[in-house]
Amino acid sequence: MASLSSSAVSALAGGLLVEHSGWHAVFWVNVPIAVLAAALTLAGVPESADTAGKRIDVPGATLVTAGLVLALAGFARAVRHPWTDRWTLALLIAAAVPLTAFSAQQLRAASPLAPVGWLAARGILVSVTTLLLASFALFGAIFLVSLYLQDVRGYAAVQAGVRMLPLRLTTLVIAPLAGKTAVCRGPAGVLLAGLALTGGAGQDDRHDGPAAARHRCWRSAPVGGVPAISRHRPVLTPGLACPGWPPPGG
Repeated sequence: MASLSSSAVSALAGGLLVEHSGWHAVFWVNVPIAVLAAALTLAGVPESADTAGKRIDVPGATLVTAGLVLALAGFARAVRHPWTDRWTLALLIAAAVPLTAFSAQQLRAASPLAPVGWLAARGILVSVTTLLLASFALFGAIFLVSLYLQDVRGYAAVQAGVRMLPLRLTTLVIAPLAGKTAVCRGPAGVLLAGLALTGGAGQDDRHDGPAAARHRCWRSAPVGGVPAISRHRPVLTPGLACPGWPPPGG
């Protein structure tokens, strides 16, 4: 619940920071927040009752951090250079080395960061896989739609943040209800229903006028899950652009 609430607030706070301080502020603002969170945690959160034999997996943390930093540097360079650029390829290949080593190290680590043995349980494997795919689609779509609303539709950063609130707020409402339902009736039905609704939200409509666009957006908004973008009208994203329809100048 806390993470979902912060997600809703970040849509507006991020817009304000970008609009008045530049995009760098979105990253720098995390530094004092992290320091404050660490201080409060050390001061007020007791140690776990089960600390016997548990150590921080420093080798694993080092490998995964190095791999992700190198991969990020490679992808960042690929924005301005071709994928065949020698430095881009070198960074991505270099990233694969520690990430591969991390995968192997986790299999034999005493206290692994990612307990691979848990995936032997079918329920956990299905849940993790579904969450992984949904997260890729959801957060990828949020990134894409934020750029679309600003660069294509002409909204300011704060205006784009406001128009993305319905997705965040819908998720805030639906997630606790889905959790309670999963406890009472089991997770399988909840997962299948969510995926079915999400898939239905992405079905293209042959009538692509403004009224149909608004209807389709709000029809899919209760999913609170993965936005879908129509091949004919990219603004058709569940519960995102609908509150501001029609956009400026269109």
